[in-house]
Parts: sequence; C-alpha cells; structure tokens
Amino acid sequence: MKRRAVKSRALRTMLLLCLLVVAPNPTEASAPPPLRLQMEVDRWNLAIDEELDLRVEIHGVYDRYVHPSFENFDVIGSFKKKRSELRKGKHYEWREVHYRLRPKALDRLSIGGAQIKLGGKVIAKAQELVVTVTNPPAAISAQEARKTVEAPTQRPILRVRTDKDSYWVGEPIVVSWDLLSVKGQDVRPVSIERAPRMDGIARRENLAFDSNGRDIELGGKEVRIRSYSRVVVYKGEPGRLVIDAMRLLVKTDDGFGTARLVTRPFYVDVKSLPKGQPSSFSPHQLGSFTLKSRITDASGQKPTTCRSGDVLFVDVQVTGRGNLQGIKAPRLENSEHFAHRQVAAIHQESFVKDGKGMSGTRQFRFELKPRTVGQIPLPKISFAFFDPTKEAYVVRKHTHGHVNVESVMQLLYGGQLLEGTDKRGVRLEVGWPHTSLTYVLPITDTLELSPKITLRYGHLLEAKTVAFEPGFEFRWKLMNLGGWKLAFVGDPGLMLEFPDKTDDVELGLRLGTPGLMASLEIAPMWNLSLGLRVPLAFMFGDETRVLIPLLAEVGADTQVVDERWKLNVGALLSGGPEFCAGPCDGVGMHLRFSLTTSVIW
Repeated sequence: MKRRAVKSRALRTMLLLCLLVVAPNPTEASAPPPLRLQMEVDRWNLAIDEELDLRVEIHGVYDRYVHPSFENFDVIGSFKKKRSELRKGKHYEWREVHYRLRPKALDRLSIGGAQIKLGGKVIAKAQELVVTVTNPPAAISAQEARKTVEAPTQRPILRVRTDKDSYWVGEPIVVSWDLLSVKGQDVRPVSIERAPRMDGIARRENLAFDSNGRDIELGGKEVRIRSYSRVVVYKGEPGRLVIDAMRLLVKTDDGFGTARLVTRPFYVDVKSLPKGQPSSFSPHQLGSFTLKSRITDASGQKPTTCRSGDVLFVDVQVTGRGNLQGIKAPRLENSEHFAHRQVAAIHQESFVKDGKGMSGTRQFRFELKPRTVGQIPLPKISFAFFDPTKEAYVVRKHTHGHVNVESVMQLLYGGQLLEGTDKRGVRLEVGWPHTSLTYVLPITDTLELSPKITLRYGHLLEAKTVAFEPGFEFRWKLMNLGGWKLAFVGDPGLMLEFPDKTDDVELGLRLGTPGLMASLEIAPMWNLSLGLRVPLAFMFGDETRVLIPLLAEVGADTQVVDERWKLNVGALLSGGPEFCAGPCDGVGMHLRFSLTTSVIW
C-alpha cells in the first residue's frame, strides 16, 4: 500500500510541473500590444517621371483605417499585409499598407497622414510627409553613369551603359539596358513607356539580347541580371550624344505586380576622325575587317585571255565587325583600261547581331568591259577603314595580274593584223574607181602577205582607162599599244592599162611604198583607220613616166556578225595630189572612195 501511495504522489507532482511549464502567463496574455501608426517612403527626392513607394505600418486595437491623402499624387497601385488575433474578447491587428505613387507636379509635395479610429474617434494619426519632386536630372558622363550603379534592394533597378566614354564618328556605339533585381526575385519587362531619345544619330539597329536571367555580383551582393535590351547607334557628326532617360514598365512578384523603372540620362563624346584618310576610305567605314576578291569571266574562271567585247566580273567580300551597313563598295584602282559599273552581288550577305554590336559579311560585284586590247593590267581592289582599337587607318589591297585582251573586231584594213584564233580573211572593196579582192594571209605574228587583184576603171577622177592589177599586199606590225595599232604597208603589183583612145596596152610596175596605216578601236564594235601612203608606180609605154601619189586615207569598220566567222562592213576614203615625172600632164588630184566587206574565219 505504501508503494502505491508513493507512486501516486510522484505522478501528481510531475503533472503539476508540466501544467506550470505549458500554461500561459495570465499577465502577458491580457496585455495589449503598444499602439503604433507610422508612415515611411523609400526616397525623399525623386524626378517627375519616377515613382515613390509609401509604406504605412499599424499596430494596435482599432476598428477603422483611414488612407493618407494624395492630392498631389496619382496612386498607381496598392496592397496590404495583415494578421490579427483575439485576446480576452478584443481584436488586435497588425497591418502594413503599401502604395505606389506618381507625382503630378514639381514642388515640395505633401502626403497627408493616415489615421486609425476606435468607436468613431481618432486614436492615432501619422505625421505628414513632404517629398521633393524635381525635373529629370541632367545628363552625366558615361563614366559617372557606370560608377553610380548600385545593387538593387526590393525595388528592381534599370541601368543603362556603354562600354566606352568616347567614340569616333561612324563608330558603332553599343548602348545596353540591364534589368537588375535581388536574387530570387522574378522581374520581367512588360512595355516601354518612353523610349530613350538620341538626337543626331545617323542610324539605329536593334541587337539580339539574352532574355534569360543570370546571377552576378554587384556591390558585394549577388543580384539577378536580365539583359533587357541592346542597341547599336551611329552618329554622323562629332559632338556629344545624349542617351535620354527611358521608362520601362516591369512585372514584379511583389504585391504591386508592376513597377516603373527610369534610367538617368548620360552622354558620350563623339570625336572627328583623324586626318590623313586614304583615298579609298569612305565615311562610316569603322571597325576591323578582312578583304577577299576575285576576277572571273562568264564561265567563272580566272581570265588570262578575253576579247574587248567580253564581260569580266569582280566579286569582293568584306568580313568583320563594325559599321557593316555603312561600308561602301571597295575602289577599283588602275581601271582606266576598263569600263566598269557596280551590279547586284550574286552571294547573299549575312549579319550577326549580339551584345557587342554587329558582325558579318558584305558582298559587292562589278562588271568590267575592256576598253583597250593587248596585255593590260587588271584593276586593283582597294578597301580602307578606320580601326578604333588601333586608332589608325588600315588599307587592304588585292592585285590580280594581267589579262590579254584581243580585239573583238579584226580589221582587214588599217594597222591591225589578224590576231588570236582568226587566221584567214577576205576583203572585198567596191567603189570608185576600182574594185578589189584581197585574201589576207598571216605569215608570222607581225607580218601578213596577202594576194590581191584589182580592177580599175578610172584614173584621176576620169573614166578614161581600164586597168587590171594583180599583186599582193603586205603589212608589217610596228606598234600595238592599247587600242592603237600601227603597221608599215605596201601593195606592189603589175599594172596593165587599156586606154580608151588607143589600142596599145600600157604596162606598169607599182612599188606601193612607202606607207603607214594606223587603226584605233573607238568602241567594242567600231574601228577607225588612218593612213598616209605614197604608192610609187612606174609606167612603161612609148615613153616612161613615174607616178607619185601622196594619199591620206581614213576609214571606219563595224562588225555585223560575230559567230564562228565574222562579217565586217565599212567605208574607205582616200585622196591627195598625184605628181607625175616624165611626159605627162603634171599634177592631178587623186580621189578614191569604196565600201568594204570583210569575212574572217
């Protein structure tokens, strides 16, 4: 029995101790929390286009809450947090009310104090707050803007920056907007309420940006950064470029749901390019580039030989990073032997936009048409740009050697000899006072010996004789300079004359020299002939006499067929005095005109 009594007393003692530990203190349970009404703002100075956060904290017993007065502000949003409990039949409440305000005017603006009431009576009133609203701040330098970036608190921050403080005219200026928030806070852009103005820019390009956030360290804190936007701008004149304030509406995961973020304007200096620009430099060609080029014929091969009517192509490729869209076509130097024009490129251009600007490839194409014939140099490709990293001009050049240009028109008269693959030809002349047929036969690259037969039915503007003149024509090339050809020529032969007033046949011998003939290609399908000849002749009849004509000649030929065989047509005029030594009439006037047809194969 005694053991049971001892156990019972021990159990009662332990139960009493447990009750003493878990029972609340009656004094603490009945004591009300201290009455508290407090207002605070997140800043005391703000610009007219910024927003203000107001927090009202309330502790105590009350039955009605009266909002602060916002006569000078627009309420953008609000939310509240609260918790409450009953103590001895009384309602105790802890509340926080948050407001987002936007000022309506510039001045020292007041926010009326919030109130709480109990039984219809005001039991507490918060003190009125006064904030200063100013115009947007003046632009600061890019360097100051980078230094003043601070880590965000609960409110996200929108920062804007450039990589450098100064740039050259035409250099790409990459402007970056970053959205910063505390780690773990979900902030996303919604819309741009005001895009930043940038006066004086020549062009603006939007760049690709990474919308996925990443964590970085800023001001000793880990923050979340989202590359909201990257743009590249180009200023065409030296001076100051102001990147104006930008207003961005973002979505937040706090009670407000949205927030307006405003950047501070800043400026960069844009400098004039240094003097000493290369001749092939064009404004706005800034960056770092490489040059590739090639010259091809219609088949896509590098030409070694072509004809003056053919078209060659120059394809140029400029690759690198910089002001790609400001690049002008590279210059063709030493191109006086060609007619050239820029045409559409056959290769597609490609551009890549990233956070550092723009990179890619520009394509250019030119058509070349030879103006002269012979061994001529192909144009040099010259491209100059200014490298901002080196702060110097860079010139890149390509040379492409020479090309042998054959005349598209082969002359069978004048100073030009048959060239290239054309090795035979026939020339027919019909006019006054003769008709002739010549079979052109090249012997070497510089000499032609061509059988010729002529029927002459007049002399010295008079139709008083008929003559049959078999012989040959020779041409010896003296010069071949571009479109000019010069040859030493002669047409020796026998002369069988049949005067109309006698039955006697007069025999003669024509030396046909000396003579010089020149030809000039005046267009791809036209050649001009010029000559000066003294075709000395001896006539043997009853009495011997010597004929010494001094003849100036001019003619023109054009091509009407250019296939496997070629057909040229033209005209020739020859005239001048003819001197006579021996039993003759002295000096007479020599004039000859004929139409020519040439076939070459």
